[in-house]
Amino acid sequence: MGGALAVTGDNMIQRQIGDQAATRLFGTTDAIERLKLGPIQRNFFSFCFQLDSIDKSDHRKLFVKIPKTDLRRREATILPLSDQDKALAHEEVKSLRLLADHWDGKSDNVEWIKVVDFLEELNAIITERVDAVDAFSIFRSLDFRSRLGNCIQGNRLAGYMGRLGSALGRFHLQRYKTATVSSPIIFPKIYFYCRELSRQTRNPCLMKVPAALTKLEKLSFQTAETETFKGLDIRNVLIRGDNLFLLDPGKMKRSFREADLARFIMTYRILYWGSPLLLLLGTPGDNAENSFVRGYSSHFPDMDSKLLDLYVLKEQLKHWHTALDSLSQKAWSPLVKSIAARVYVNQFYERQILQQMRKF
Repeated sequence: MGGALAVTGDNMIQRQIGDQAATRLFGTTDAIERLKLGPIQRNFFSFCFQLDSIDKSDHRKLFVKIPKTDLRRREATILPLSDQDKALAHEEVKSLRLLADHWDGKSDNVEWIKVVDFLEELNAIITERVDAVDAFSIFRSLDFRSRLGNCIQGNRLAGYMGRLGSALGRFHLQRYKTATVSSPIIFPKIYFYCRELSRQTRNPCLMKVPAALTKLEKLSFQTAETETFKGLDIRNVLIRGDNLFLLDPGKMKRSFREADLARFIMTYRILYWGSPLLLLLGTPGDNAENSFVRGYSSHFPDMDSKLLDLYVLKEQLKHWHTALDSLSQKAWSPLVKSIAARVYVNQFYERQILQQMRKF
């Protein structure tokens, strides 16, 4: 097995995963000698590493992911595996297998990463690995250059986003049924986030949300109930040339199409998150976002923008709440966290909420 590893608990689990993967994929117990394991990487919701076969006659590039629930609040180790950890992995594998059968993104050059195997007892999902880069940084660069007057780069970004919207719409079209929804169905979640954020920030813009929504209380909309997935996020998009690859779909559930659209739109709007440019530019330009919605609407021309606006508002409030929660977990001084919340987080989302409410 390529590369010497210091023996730790996580390294031992990694070796077990490599051993089982080699046996299952190559069919021989000594195949582990033909594999190279990459370093373990950790984020708040998973452990990951690359897995490569050394044999040139059967060279395979794979990726291993071990889903975990929020590691910010507990010891960051692979073991023990909680029931919630196992549920995350099972749901993701279920989603990837469904997408392998029903996602048709070839005409848009938008594909999901393919699942290869699932080592259930170790909670390890093995997928194909593509040589690609995160679209997040590429999209940020394209948007920034378009702001400087480079229309070619702006059109390129709009093209990517339009194809993502079209591929999502084509998938939803396969598995939908018409539904009627009244506005108040989403109000409880909006009110919940408003209460929580008001308690934390005392921001006056949050007091305006319930009043703005009263105008929509008696409205109902025709929509589509379909398969939606929690992991639809611009940070889960890879790019290689003209090809886009999606990963980490998370759990799928039946919901309204606007839930998926709003999730993705909101992750696009925080394209400059973590950069000083957020204070200067705020959100990226509208052209690419509009292209995403147009691409999707080419499959659902009857879509009502007002219902989507409501779901976007809910996602904005949710992201604001999550951003403050993440900030509270950082090992910074209370003063630094207070300044970051006031100047960076709250200021950004206040502008977002006020702008969104003008649509109602």
